[in-house]
Amino acid sequence: MSSMSDEVKRLLDEGWERKTVQAYCDYAAKFTRRSESGRQCSTQDSQRLKVYRAEWKFKPLVKDQIKNFANEREAHAFLKRVVKSKLWATLCGGDARVPDLVFSNNMRRTLGLAWYSQIKLCSKSGMNSYVLLHELAHVCGNMHHDVQFRKDHVRLVSRFMGTEAAKLLKKCYKEQGLKMSIRTKMKTPEQWLEGYNRLAAARKKIAA
Repeated sequence: MSSMSDEVKRLLDEGWERKTVQAYCDYAAKFTRRSESGRQCSTQDSQRLKVYRAEWKFKPLVKDQIKNFANEREAHAFLKRVVKSKLWATLCGGDARVPDLVFSNNMRRTLGLAWYSQIKLCSKSGMNSYVLLHELAHVCGNMHHDVQFRKDHVRLVSRFMGTEAAKLLKKCYKEQGLKMSIRTKMKTPEQWLEGYNRLAAARKKIAA
């Protein structure tokens, strides 16, 4: 609790129980991690399936706006177009990454894979602009499918597929219950305590 020592001292002086103060500090630490990382869960990629479901609904709606690559050269050309854009530099924090693009015939049902330095596309089913944009949304700093991935993904779709496609993608994400923003203002101890007490009362009522 040392990182919030002044706030902790104030709350204890006002008569808060130590366990309640610790619970608020836990909330504050979790809030800070989420705000800095853009992630809702720091231990697993818990949003992945919902993202895939949103995409399964989205892609048939914009099939005419998805560019199918006739060959590897066209895929490389599209990648080059993206990584040379101002948007890409912005998403990468000013240091635009240029991943290697490779292809594989042995990816089964996987359309594409991404690492910070490489993207692999399935030569049979991943040769299109949408799959490549999805993987690029990972490369720019999101090795997950949480809020920041989705925000960056929508921005890439908007720039390289059009604003209407981006609106549709955002709508499909929201229909799956996926958030598109992160709360940036942390609750004060007093605001947090209201919700904490309501939850405790609800649990007590259920247990009674």
